[in-house]
Amino acid sequence: MKLLFSKLNLIQLVWLIVLLSFCSKKIEHGPLTIVKPVENVDSIFANPGMGWQTFYWPANNDPNLAGLPTTTIYRRFSWYDLEPTPGNFNFALFEDWLNKAKTNGQRLAWRLMIAAVNLSSSTPLLGYAPLWLIDEGASGWIYYYDANNNNQQDPGEPDIWAPDLADTVTKYYHNRLIQEFARRYYNNPYMDLLDIGSVGLWGEWHFSRTKIKQIIGNPPTGGTIGGRIPMYSDSVKKSIIDLWNQSFPLSPKVMLIGDSTGMYYSTNILKTGWRADSWGDMDWHMPYFYDKQLQRTNATEAWTNGAVALEPSWNMEYWKSRGWDIDYILQWAIDHHATYIQNKSAVIPSEWIPKIKDALKKIGYRLVLRELQHPEYVYKNSPFEINMVWENTGSAPPYWDYYLRLRLKREKDNVFIKWESPPLLSIKRWNPGVRNEKVEITLPDDIPEGEYDLYLGIYSPFEEHTHPNLKYIKLAIQNSRDKDGWYLFSKIVVK
Repeated sequence: MKLLFSKLNLIQLVWLIVLLSFCSKKIEHGPLTIVKPVENVDSIFANPGMGWQTFYWPANNDPNLAGLPTTTIYRRFSWYDLEPTPGNFNFALFEDWLNKAKTNGQRLAWRLMIAAVNLSSSTPLLGYAPLWLIDEGASGWIYYYDANNNNQQDPGEPDIWAPDLADTVTKYYHNRLIQEFARRYYNNPYMDLLDIGSVGLWGEWHFSRTKIKQIIGNPPTGGTIGGRIPMYSDSVKKSIIDLWNQSFPLSPKVMLIGDSTGMYYSTNILKTGWRADSWGDMDWHMPYFYDKQLQRTNATEAWTNGAVALEPSWNMEYWKSRGWDIDYILQWAIDHHATYIQNKSAVIPSEWIPKIKDALKKIGYRLVLRELQHPEYVYKNSPFEINMVWENTGSAPPYWDYYLRLRLKREKDNVFIKWESPPLLSIKRWNPGVRNEKVEITLPDDIPEGEYDLYLGIYSPFEEHTHPNLKYIKLAIQNSRDKDGWYLFSKIVVK
């Protein structure tokens, strides 16, 4: 009996091994179909999170857009704009700009300003910081901006109030302001780049040409009558950068290039990008400051983690009046891996528009699908691979998660049958250059057999993005694209 039982067990074991071997054997799909799309080298695209920015104007109202594609509005808000009285947050103003962005297929890039160079209304002392902070016991300074740089207060240089962000009272209200707006908007689908501001004139992280006339309270940062408002300590700077970074974790962020401590901390430790507000200035910033500052702060490769955004010094008409070389300035932006450029929505010299359009083919990302391989026929319920060769011919990677998806579609008896994959891979941080990508697909059992058209698209994670500027990525290829962003590549048979 023992011998018979052992034989039966051995036979069962052999059959089990045979069965497992059969089940684990990979089904062979058909021979490879290889598609090599033709590159589109001529068109410029309105792709999300890159390119030309409008400045304080939505695209439909920008008087000087000159036909340039755009997906971003840039705007700065003062503290007084956003909280005119304690706890009375002006969400309506912010949402109005988000809605303007939505209507125009744009997103909002923004910065908070606290120290001004002029009054924001006829109210004495009222610049960008609300006067109610004084009533709440905040310390700070009454100062004027020495616009003429002659060490005297001239007509048109009013007294202005600014709080000390190191002060306990100011810090409480400043933190509360940012956190209240973050609570509502940190994941808003129409938020784009966050420009880390708060500090300095216009939020530019400097107090140049300020002259203190009166000291309010006991500001921890100090200051003397007749002197410039002093810059904050490194620890205060880092705490402000941390506040913005933690409050808006999903938005790509940029740090003003001028402050060395902030620039190093933000780009090296927090892995943000950077912003320059005097792009094109051939008197000083371009030839003497920017490249040295990038080296000093170890930020020459910061673009691999975060965006580079450039705002012009003056505007392009001024550049032209000075005889500055537009070809050099645009190439500088490309060489420094810029993702955003703009002209403050000012007039662009007409003869420069073709040069700007050409530069916009290289600013930011530009994705070309060089090759796509897939089986000629595939079996349902059996995984198969699609291999792709991509090239980003732009100057920078995408900094948002947009996801590659596939679609099979056919028409039978006047009925459309389609299958769409879930998101397969993100294009975030696809740096310039060539890359190989592979996705694995398993078709469900309920998909009908037959020949299908094979489509590919790259889509926003936000269902709210219905405008074609934001819904999908436009590829630099000549394949046909339907109104929903799907590119047709080839045919595939399902068995």
